[in-house]
Amino acid sequence: MDDFRTNWILADYNLFFWAKLVFVVLQCFTTRMYPSRRWFVFVIGIPIIYFLVVEQCELKWAMRFESSVTHNRPFSAGDGANRLFTAMIFGPLQAVLLSSIS
Repeated sequence: MDDFRTNWILADYNLFFWAKLVFVVLQCFTTRMYPSRRWFVFVIGIPIIYFLVVEQCELKWAMRFESSVTHNRPFSAGDGANRLFTAMIFGPLQAVLLSSIS
């Protein structure tokens, strides 16, 4: 694979992607250690996971745009529809689902 395609794929797995997974694991451990605080962890987890999901999408498209400029491929711009969909639909849905795992 060429360098552009590698950067395009790796943009999905940025810092916020891994932070989201680590937070969900910590959330699960917290609810197992303190079962009486389950609702508190759930309510606190929703905005944190939502923030991480939206920031993951923003950084993904910023990295993809930077890669397209570096490799002189002008067809990649920041995808506004993907950002809006993530902020309005996918972000809240993923936040609730991932918070309810714990």
